[in-house]
Amino acid sequence: MLSQDLRLCPHVRSLHINGTVHDILGSELKWERNASGLIITPQESIQRWQDILLRLVNCQSFHVYKHFTPVRPSKNLDPCDTITILLSIITAIERPLRDLSILFVPPDCTGGHLIDMSRVDKALLREPKFITTSLEALTFRYSMDTEETVDFVIQFIQHATHLQRLRIDADYGDYSTTIISRLQSTTLRLRELTLETGHVGSSDVLITFLASSKQSLAKVSFACIQLDSGEWASVLQALSKFPSLMEISTHLLGQGRSRIHFPAVMQDPIVDPVLGTKFSYTARKLRQGPRTLMVAYSGHGMDIALQKLAEFATPWRIGG
Repeated sequence: MLSQDLRLCPHVRSLHINGTVHDILGSELKWERNASGLIITPQESIQRWQDILLRLVNCQSFHVYKHFTPVRPSKNLDPCDTITILLSIITAIERPLRDLSILFVPPDCTGGHLIDMSRVDKALLREPKFITTSLEALTFRYSMDTEETVDFVIQFIQHATHLQRLRIDADYGDYSTTIISRLQSTTLRLRELTLETGHVGSSDVLITFLASSKQSLAKVSFACIQLDSGEWASVLQALSKFPSLMEISTHLLGQGRSRIHFPAVMQDPIVDPVLGTKFSYTARKLRQGPRTLMVAYSGHGMDIALQKLAEFATPWRIGG
C-alpha cells in the first residue's frame, strides 16, 4: 500500500524485512524451489516484491532480521531465503546499495544463531549487475561457523570498494578468527569499525587488519573480543598513532586465559585536565573486586587516552 502511494513512496529510504511467529514472512505466497531447496529466481512471488522495490525509488538501505521461527513444510520462507530474494531483486533492478544489515542475532542474545548457506544463492554476488560500489555500511550478525559463512562476508566486503562502516558480530562462531585473518590482505578505508563476540588469532593479526584503515578510521568498538595470543596493550598502543581516530569503546576484552580491565580508570578517569576530558566507564563489583566492564573515550587527545589505556590494561583471571 505504501509503495502505491505516489506521494509517500519516494520518501522511503530504508526497508526492514522482518516477521513474527504468528506472521510468517511471505506465507500467503507460493515459493518455488529447486531440488536442493534453494529459492528459484526469478519467479512470480519474487516479482511481486520486485515491483514494490521498483516503486520505492530511493530505498537503498536494507535490514534482514531473523526474529521469527519458520514453519515447515519448506514451501514457507526461511529467514535465510530473504537474503537470496533481496540480492536477486537488487541485481535485477540494478539498485545501488548503501546500507545492508544481515541481523540474525536477536537483541541481547549470543551464541548459536546460524545462517543456512544452502538457502543463500552465493552466485548472485558474482553477477556483473550486482552493484555494490556505492555500499557504505555493512553489518553481519550471525555465527561464523563454516568456511562458507566466512566466504560470504569476504566476498561482500571485497565488492564494497567505498565501504565506510563495518560491523561484524561473529556470535562466538568457530571461524571468527578466519574472518580477520583473511581481511588482513583486503584494502579498506573504513571510518567506523565494530567487532563483537569473536576470537582473533593474535594481536599482530588485529593490528595488521586495522592498519588498512589507519588514515581514515574515526571510530572503533571492540565488544567481547578474545585475543588468542598477544596483548590488548599493543593494539591500543598501535591505535594511538591513528591520526583520524576520535572515538573508541571497549567491552569485556579478553586475552589468552584472562580478561582485561582498567583499574586506573576508576581511580582517575581524567585524560586531559586542561580540556577537562575524561574516560567514561561502567564497573561492577565482583568477588575479586571492582572490574571495569566497559571503557570509552571520544574527543581530542585520543592519542593520550589510548596510551593511557595501553598502560592501564590489566589482565585478570575469571574466577581467580
